Amino acid sequence: MSDKFQERVQPWMLACFGEEISKDRIERNHRFIEEALELVQANGCTQSEAHQLVDYVFGRPIGDVHQEIGGVLVTLAALCLAIGEDMHKAGETELARVWTKVEKIRAKQAAKPKHSPLPESAPEGLKIIGVDNFGRESVADFLVAGHVANDYVGKVMVDALNAQQGEHGSTFFRLVPSGHRLSRGMADLV
Repeated sequence: MSDKFQERVQPWMLACFGEEISKDRIERNHRFIEEALELVQANGCTQSEAHQLVDYVFGRPIGDVHQEIGGVLVTLAALCLAIGEDMHKAGETELARVWTKVEKIRAKQAAKPKHSPLPESAPEGLKIIGVDNFGRESVADFLVAGHVANDYVGKVMVDALNAQQGEHGSTFFRLVPSGHRLSRGMADLV
């Protein structure tokens, strides 16, 4: 058995995904960025900070893969030092854990949307609608915002809209699943 961690990951990759997916650069990119984002999220990075960094990095010239790998390892080691974690121990623990989940990971991979960076089907989206504040069936609902990023953002937007409208305004704003059917008001009644 090899002492090199990278070489000990390969048999697990082949057991879970087979050779084709194990060598798929696009898939490996997506899973790497997913795990890197999960690490910084767990360490207090905000979604806004992550988006700012994505824009910053993709606004610069493309780097050299070998040098960027070195940069990832150096900055991971520096982060682990800053937070008091042993990156080698964490890697060994995770490799042992994922070996116990080969069947579950295979099933997740089989259910994954083809050609998608997302590791699973995205949850149903959200939208914000305006409805009649007085419950009149003759007044149509209307779309305010589609493709709302997440429940938190949607609730903040709805609360702000309702605060601006006031409790006696004619419209009440709601966060609903993207598949929610809007009332057409009078058109639904005739």
